[in-house]
Amino acid sequence: MPTTEPKIVIDNKSDTPTNASEPADTLLHKLIAFEGEAMQATDRQVLKHMAVNKSRLLIPMGHGFLCTRHDHKFTIEAISNQAVVNNQAPFIQWLRHILKSMSRSKSKSDFSKPFAFPLKTRRGTDDFDYPYAYAYWAPFSPRPQDGGMLFTRSTPWDDSEFPVLDRIGQIIGVNWTALAKARRKPATARRKAIVSGLALLALIGLAIPVPVTTMAQAEITAKDPFIVTAPMDGVIDEIHVKPGIMVRKGTLLATLNDTTYRNEYTLSGEEAAVAAARYRQISLSAFIDNDAKRDLAVVQAEQQLAGARQDYAAERLAKTQLVAERDGLVIYSDEKDWGGRPVAIGEKIMQIADPERVLLRLSTPIADSVTLRRGARVRMFLDADPLKPLEAELVRANYYATPEAGGQLAYIAQADFTNLDTVPRIGGRGVAKIYGPKAPFGLWLARKPITALRQRIGF
Repeated sequence: MPTTEPKIVIDNKSDTPTNASEPADTLLHKLIAFEGEAMQATDRQVLKHMAVNKSRLLIPMGHGFLCTRHDHKFTIEAISNQAVVNNQAPFIQWLRHILKSMSRSKSKSDFSKPFAFPLKTRRGTDDFDYPYAYAYWAPFSPRPQDGGMLFTRSTPWDDSEFPVLDRIGQIIGVNWTALAKARRKPATARRKAIVSGLALLALIGLAIPVPVTTMAQAEITAKDPFIVTAPMDGVIDEIHVKPGIMVRKGTLLATLNDTTYRNEYTLSGEEAAVAAARYRQISLSAFIDNDAKRDLAVVQAEQQLAGARQDYAAERLAKTQLVAERDGLVIYSDEKDWGGRPVAIGEKIMQIADPERVLLRLSTPIADSVTLRRGARVRMFLDADPLKPLEAELVRANYYATPEAGGQLAYIAQADFTNLDTVPRIGGRGVAKIYGPKAPFGLWLARKPITALRQRIGF
């Protein structure tokens, strides 16, 4: 199959020498303007397109190529009238092959100096025929590895044009080098020693054992409080104590609506009275009537049942009065939240706690449960006083995670305070750091990335 050639823009007008020689001052002005424009290039992309296109205004030519070199390999960075260079195109590969062959043949040319040479315009046996047979190499600098400018046209070069072409190559070379990215200075022996020492210190630091720590939300709660719960289903009539006050044993805390239970007690009393009267009647009749004597046991059982119902109703009526079972601090939200509120049996209403006996409640994320070990050290930083951490010791932790207010699962743990100068206020919140077993510092840093990686890909 025939090879499709890239579209190379040919402008035969640009390489045709003019009969009238251009005044030297006009050419000099153009060269100075060209140099100024090259120095104002902001990056290499701008410079290389200017080099291959603007240079055609100074000397008549067909194509201009900006070439870079590494050993014997050449790269065509820019071509006249071409926005993008495809180094895999057959024409570019053919031109690179010619430059590579010439660089290997030292006897023919030396790429550190400018020189003119003819081009074999026909490539192999195909139909490709490059119209510009005369080429000129203008290096960037005396260093052959810096690359240079390659100019081609269809007519021989004139000796008077060589200085201008050389100057174009030098101008582009200086600015090409100036726009290069700064290279790192080669490392000296002292610098290598410093870097090696720092790397060794870093490795030693990563091997230092440090405790694995976890941050958890913390709250100060009462230790072994008495929980006041609803003894039966009902509606709270009134809360008699305000939150945050000290009460003594037997103090009335709250009352439930007793209308139903008081009526039941009244009815049960009437039933007991009726049962007692009937029992007395049957007891008197039993002396003269054998039938009444047989009913005496039944009537006696009914009287006992009525008495039991009255006792049960009295007990339920008494439970509408919630009293303190011990001295302590009353803890609940607000009395306005409870007035007229229906409650179910066993529902927590308030608690009575000793303010001198407190406990630390910890809410630990699931991913950091490795530190939840009995006896682990805990430091709490109160939001109200973060500069004075409180010391504690972990005493227990749940085996199952429970949902928190935000919907996230967490392990609930408790810790006892140690060496307290002042007992903190119940309800205080903050952040606690839990100290787990020791591990190398490097493993401590990589613990969470390793966990995330294992959860994602599993290894």
